Amino acid sequence: MRETSREWSPVPYEEERDLRKRRQEAIRAGNREEERKWRNELVNLYVYYGEYFKLSETPDYTSAQRCLEKALELKPDHPVANYRYGHLLFRKREYEKAAWHFRRALDGSRETGLNDSQTLVAQMVLVNCGFHIAKDALREVRYLQDNEFLEFDWDLVERYNEQMLIQSEELLQQHLYCMRTPEGTRHISRDEFLAYPWKAQDNEVLLIVDEGHSVRFRDVAEPLSQHAFYVFWALIRSDDFVRAKDIAAVLGEGGAELELRYDHIRQLIVRLSRRIPFWDQVIGTKEETKQRSLRRRRDGITYTVLCHASVVLP
Repeated sequence: MRETSREWSPVPYEEERDLRKRRQEAIRAGNREEERKWRNELVNLYVYYGEYFKLSETPDYTSAQRCLEKALELKPDHPVANYRYGHLLFRKREYEKAAWHFRRALDGSRETGLNDSQTLVAQMVLVNCGFHIAKDALREVRYLQDNEFLEFDWDLVERYNEQMLIQSEELLQQHLYCMRTPEGTRHISRDEFLAYPWKAQDNEVLLIVDEGHSVRFRDVAEPLSQHAFYVFWALIRSDDFVRAKDIAAVLGEGGAELELRYDHIRQLIVRLSRRIPFWDQVIGTKEETKQRSLRRRRDGITYTVLCHASVVLP
């Protein structure tokens, strides 16, 4: 007998079918408590696989999005589902939708909310969404104002231009860059961004994203590829010794558009250790086995990231 067609789903079919069947039985029996129980089990299943597909060594963003959409259909206020879905939307440059889901994630639900790290990242990505939305809106404003075929009430337009747009544009210029340290993140001006490298302490590693990616320690700077930069970032921020697979997990967060395999990360670490002149001064290494090493930031070393506000670090 031919198998009847069914809706495609990236989660294990038998497990999903069983949970959906139990939920439908509870609905027919009018048992709200049982229905809520099986609905939550279904949501947990979808969120688990949404995270799995998004954060795996070879991410499957289509499957991750489908899983999270299924979770949000059942529980629209689920904090982690909204958080993960917001990252996927940010990656697709759908900033307004992403901001809406990050707000929903931060609001939480009656049962739970985001953890501290997720809350901080959500707020940071919200800032970046706001910058992108504001830049697009200001670009459209300038286009409309320069269009000689449109007619405006110029008294009204000038009033808003003076009271809102000019102030908003100045605010954007003053806070268009950010500085990230172990103590937190703050927005800075372009002048502060350019001046800071000359004020860095002797024990301070700088990670700079401007027209390219580079790392700097004392008076020595080294340009890096985007992939190498993010691997170094994952290492320099580590207080505890980490493996390559730990770095792969870290790079799945924050919206970084990276698809790094475990073997690629291992190769990048070897290349970084050979290329960066000050590697041994800032990165400590411990042998776990003959084939595997652990690494972390050396004691007494700190770091500062300088980048545009639109840059999202994992």
